[in-house]
Amino acid sequence: MADPSALEHLLPLVGRWHGRALVTSPGRAPLELYHREHVQARNAGALVTIEGTSLRNETDTEPAFTALAVVYADTDGVHWHAYSHGAFWPTTCELSAGRYVWSAPGPPPTRYVAEFDERHWRETGYLTSDEQVTVFDMQLTPVPD
Repeated sequence: MADPSALEHLLPLVGRWHGRALVTSPGRAPLELYHREHVQARNAGALVTIEGTSLRNETDTEPAFTALAVVYADTDGVHWHAYSHGAFWPTTCELSAGRYVWSAPGPPPTRYVAEFDERHWRETGYLTSDEQVTVFDMQLTPVPD
């Protein structure tokens, strides 16, 4: 049985967010995207879903990128299950106040580090093989009511 209290650190993210994401790959031009995230606490807080959509600009209707994470906690820790482009990555998540860290096997293998409060959310992806190389940088603010 999941312990919902383990997910309390994610509650400041519940709601809708928007801003920019920069995707970089070695040997390719950086791609700047308009990015949205929708975060929901579900099943009385036993799960948190994080749904991201990137568009080439704010008026596009076709997503350039979509992703979904389902986060839950049990006696083995906090689990992060990510889905994107037909791929599924079950992984663990380090979670603390205002911060989470998770990894995707890739390609390329990437470690994501997020820091947030109720007004700002920044998530940066680093190549696991060289944490000096940033491949993703997302900076969001809440969508006004």
